[in-house]
Order: sequence, then structure tokens, then C-alpha cells
Amino acid sequence: MQPPDNKARVSLTTSPADIAHDRTITCSEGETAPSDPLTEERQRDASRYVVIDELARGGLGRIMKAHDTRLDRPVAVKELLQSNRSLRRRFQREAAITARLQHPAIVPVYDTGSWKSGDAYYVMKLRTGGNTLK
Repeated sequence: MQPPDNKARVSLTTSPADIAHDRTITCSEGETAPSDPLTEERQRDASRYVVIDELARGGLGRIMKAHDTRLDRPVAVKELLQSNRSLRRRFQREAAITARLQHPAIVPVYDTGSWKSGDAYYVMKLRTGGNTLK
């Protein structure tokens, strides 16, 4: 079925692993839809986090102490050290699954996105003091 007024319908799906958010954009004939508005928004949003210090580093990623300039609060930002398609999918899946979990021993995920370089990150509550996994 064609949309009214000779407009093309483009369905975009952005998915951190298993979670998909369908968005429909209507364009006039001859116009093109943006590649992924959500990705563009997340890249602009990345500047809201100011990295202060590295807290931990593992084989695949690192966690950094940062400041959320929009909400004026300390946060932890996790990012991959090296990236390929498989690792990015695994990283996005980790963020999506962790964000759905609620338990006092699990650090909540606040946000996900990508830096201007395209590297993925996710933002968590910053835990200080007490027992850590060090």
C-alpha cells in the first residue's frame, strides 16, 4: 500500500543487539531520509560526558570516571579498546541486557551512544568506595 501524497516511507531500525526501535520517516519524492537520526543524535550527545580519569582496564575495554554536563553528576563510561563488528554487537548486547536488570548489586546503565569517532560507549552510575571487583 502506497502512502498518501506520493511520499515514500522509509522504516529505520536501530538496534542495540536484541532490542529494536522502529521509526518511520516520511519523505517527499526526491528527498532522502537521514542514514540514522538516532545515531546522529547520540554522537552529538557524546559531548555531554567529560572524561576525568581511567578507573579500570581489561582485555577488551576500559571504564572511565566522567562528568555528565547535562545532569551535573559523576558517571562511569565504559568503552571498547579495540573494535570490530562482532565486538560492537557483543558490547551493545551487554549494555542492553544490563540496562534491563534491576538489582542492588548491578550498576544501572544510564545511556548508550558512540563517540564522534564511531566507537561505542555506555554510561553507568559511578560507584565509589565499598567493595569493587578489584
